[in-house]
Amino acid sequence: MLHTSTTGASRRMNVTPESDASKPAPTKLNLPEAVELLVAHLKCTEEHARDLVERAVYGGSLRDVTSFDPLGAELATDVTAWRDIDWVSGIVTIEPSWAGSPVQHVPIIPLLGRDEFLKIFQIDIEEQRVTEKKRGGRLLQHDWDAFSVEVCRRVHEDGLPETQAEFVDGMLDWFMDRGDESIDRSTIQKKISKLFGALRPD
Repeated sequence: MLHTSTTGASRRMNVTPESDASKPAPTKLNLPEAVELLVAHLKCTEEHARDLVERAVYGGSLRDVTSFDPLGAELATDVTAWRDIDWVSGIVTIEPSWAGSPVQHVPIIPLLGRDEFLKIFQIDIEEQRVTEKKRGGRLLQHDWDAFSVEVCRRVHEDGLPETQAEFVDGMLDWFMDRGDESIDRSTIQKKISKLFGALRPD
């Protein structure tokens, strides 16, 4: 069983948010988003949902897994190298096996194939959306898949901000620009803290 944990310059643009109907469905899910889907679908606890995702990935039921390093470069990795999962940030620490090299721990961001995930867990998104709407709820409040991609893009193109606060403020602006004004700063900070610490340990 893998070891898991649950810890984890602003600029505004005048952008007219797209309606939900006009946005293309995401093709990938990060780990927090996958857990959120299962909690909503199965009405289970986050702990149980995390266990189900972990078993499906590590047991080979979910094979469409794409991994990226924190700079946004795609990596060829095997799930057997996973050593630690941070369920808040969606970052997985792996232990690559390079002959003759010392043991290293490398952070990656795995994304799961959305269609395969929905099929494996028999989730009907449209049916669930209607049910949640009738209850006055929301299916997925924030787009964490797009968030992970944007974080990787920014670090790759602009480098790591000088401070974690600057990083958090930038991503808070990003959510606002997309019309998601319900996000709070502390949630973004939890998502970013481990990544920032891994890239700037001092």
